[in-house]
Amino acid sequence: MNRYYRMSLFVGGLVLLVGGLNLAALPPGNAGSGEALVRQGMKGMVQRGEIIGGVAGIYQDGQTQFVAVGKKFTSDSAAPDANTVYEIGSVTKVFTSAFLAKAVVEGKIKLKDPIDSYLPSYTHLRPEVQGKITFERLATFTASLPRKQPPRFKTAREVLGQFLSHWTPRAPIGSVDKYSNLSYEMLAYLTPQIEHTTYDHLLNDFICNPLGMTHTHPDTEISSETNRAYGVTKSGQKTSYTRASWDGVPFITSTAADMEKFLEACLGVTPGSPKLQQALALASKPYFPMAHGNQQGLAWVVHSVSAPGGTVTLISKDGIADGQHSLIVFDPQAKSGVVFLTNRDDSKQGKEPPLFPLARHLLTGVAPSGSGGGGEAN
Repeated sequence: MNRYYRMSLFVGGLVLLVGGLNLAALPPGNAGSGEALVRQGMKGMVQRGEIIGGVAGIYQDGQTQFVAVGKKFTSDSAAPDANTVYEIGSVTKVFTSAFLAKAVVEGKIKLKDPIDSYLPSYTHLRPEVQGKITFERLATFTASLPRKQPPRFKTAREVLGQFLSHWTPRAPIGSVDKYSNLSYEMLAYLTPQIEHTTYDHLLNDFICNPLGMTHTHPDTEISSETNRAYGVTKSGQKTSYTRASWDGVPFITSTAADMEKFLEACLGVTPGSPKLQQALALASKPYFPMAHGNQQGLAWVVHSVSAPGGTVTLISKDGIADGQHSLIVFDPQAKSGVVFLTNRDDSKQGKEPPLFPLARHLLTGVAPSGSGGGGEAN
């Protein structure tokens, strides 16, 4: 779904009816009412076939609560729980942007530095591209790179040496924001090299170990995790956990329990370390104007939402993988937020689950804007 259409849904107007319950009748207030609102909303998604199941982690009024609904897979009678593993898709990008922001905080690079000198020697940018692709433009989707690299390019040498060396942007670099997985695949490749380490080590040393996120890993089949949720692909097959891009560029799997800890770090409730706190704050700042009055951060989207008490700033990132859909949204002023991890049957070609409207209602009191959600990418 076009993410600008998603933004219009996010700020739009219809009231959502879920399972016969008008969610507008459940105003958020304390953590108990928030838990009831989220549970009813997610049950409605299961009933409508928008998700197979899912888990939400809520942080509100200084309390943490988890909501689990549905099943871990269509043929599985077991219900998910806070430690069930899901693939988080493009929510991986906010981990990558945190690594980039870490390098900035430590003075190793500047956001406006061109990436030219950090590329392998076999990359030869065209003259009209030289000096124009900066770290900030990669991180804010303003580098004019395509959404995905052409499928025939499989390795770093092929992507950076063959594709990038011959690439000509369709729009002037820095002029528009155009969602690009390739931009973040390049960042996920470059940032570990700046730190002289690997993506796995950055993930563990900078985020997971300090925050106690023990079930968050790059996707591999050799992981020892057994409590997993699975979706259904568009072709009707059970989803696989072997997703990766090229040369060590991973997608991440996690749990609601772990992602709630990351949510608290984003809120500054559980900072992890001073550098992590600075990096997350830097990444979630607005950098580039988007549609509907929103702003693009480093992977994050900064929303301005009209609420009964005035304008509220919400910061979000969603992700779609085959048969799985995730979302993290937080209000930095109210120190509240929610993370959703869900699995779904993509073979039914149904509407995306309305996670954004539900999150907005939970955090601002504004009634949901429709029965559709909307996502950015996988």
